Amino acid sequence: MRLDLHGPRWRRPTVRTVGARHRVRSAVRLSRAAWPRGAASAVVVGADSYYDALTATTLAGTVGGPLLYTRDGRLSRVTARELDRLGVRRVHLVGDVGDGPARAVERLGAVAEPVGAGSRYRTAMAVARRAVQLGANPSTVIVASGRTPVDSLAAGALAAGKRRPVVFARRWTGKARLARRLEELGARRTVVVAPRRQISARMVRGLPNVRRVTGPTRTASAAAVATRARRAGLTGRPVLVGGRRWGDAPAAGVVAGHRREAPVLVTTGRELARPAARWLARVEPRGVMLVGRRGRMPDMTRCQVRSGGLRRWRCAERALHRQGYVVPHVDGRIDRFSVWAVYAFEKIARRRPNGLFGEGEWQALLRRPRMRVRRPDLPPTHVEITSPGS
Repeated sequence: MRLDLHGPRWRRPTVRTVGARHRVRSAVRLSRAAWPRGAASAVVVGADSYYDALTATTLAGTVGGPLLYTRDGRLSRVTARELDRLGVRRVHLVGDVGDGPARAVERLGAVAEPVGAGSRYRTAMAVARRAVQLGANPSTVIVASGRTPVDSLAAGALAAGKRRPVVFARRWTGKARLARRLEELGARRTVVVAPRRQISARMVRGLPNVRRVTGPTRTASAAAVATRARRAGLTGRPVLVGGRRWGDAPAAGVVAGHRREAPVLVTTGRELARPAARWLARVEPRGVMLVGRRGRMPDMTRCQVRSGGLRRWRCAERALHRQGYVVPHVDGRIDRFSVWAVYAFEKIARRRPNGLFGEGEWQALLRRPRMRVRRPDLPPTHVEITSPGS
């Protein structure tokens, strides 16, 4: 059997995984990992508001506490228990979270401080003002899209770690209002983390020292922001967030920024995104934190990060084993079982059974091909044999 696998490779890092079924529980687990001895302050935001969560990263980084979530106008039980464990004395409630969380925080013996309300633009500015009052650095302001925040979520580590305020901008309108907000904050530099199709060049023209950080795709944009974060001094272990909407990214960004050394990468799809793989190959970090439960963070992605390469035979062998092929030893070595498994897979995937495992076979493996069962009425232990031409 011959292998024809090419792609970015990097030094095998130590990997730590944190994740749960929902971002509320994921944020709690991240908080436990980063603040094992408690924290004096915390920030709570609605779980369904990506906008408020992104702007809240600056406030969380400034007060030195975790970013936690609540939903449905009440404080989630797991969040309440985590606040009690942390022993917080003040909780900043960002956005329209309702009166329920404030009452629950007061029952815990802490001070509930609402920050921001109304539109996402007003809330972002209110959070920026409060963060600056508490010690954030307004010399550099991050401008994100007020229409599509997903492309900007990876900026959470940069906002929290360097305590840089985040404000939102529209695509075409409100240029004068945006300029006044940056002037009020005292910005000397502007970092735009959105492509031109979301924030036009005309919108940011004339702002102080504009630098646009983006890429052709969302994962490439996150890698570009991570590179910017490294240049700003966040040079440690990166955090990789998996999923389609990256709801864990803000809370993970706060944890990364709390260490003052870690940027955030994001990935989606059935395997590790190529921009993230190229970033890991270029930087070669000693460790990586994976954030995302199983299903959101595919097993192939986990294997690629751990194995130190985008195309590793061990990961293909592991996928064959999980798809039901007879691979007794998943060790990255080619033996007779590997050869038989590849030939069987090629037949199932309707590829030429020549024993060559390359990019085409890899992509077919990610699609998890299956052969239709001819006799589903029989017990699952029955054996079906396919004859040539059938």
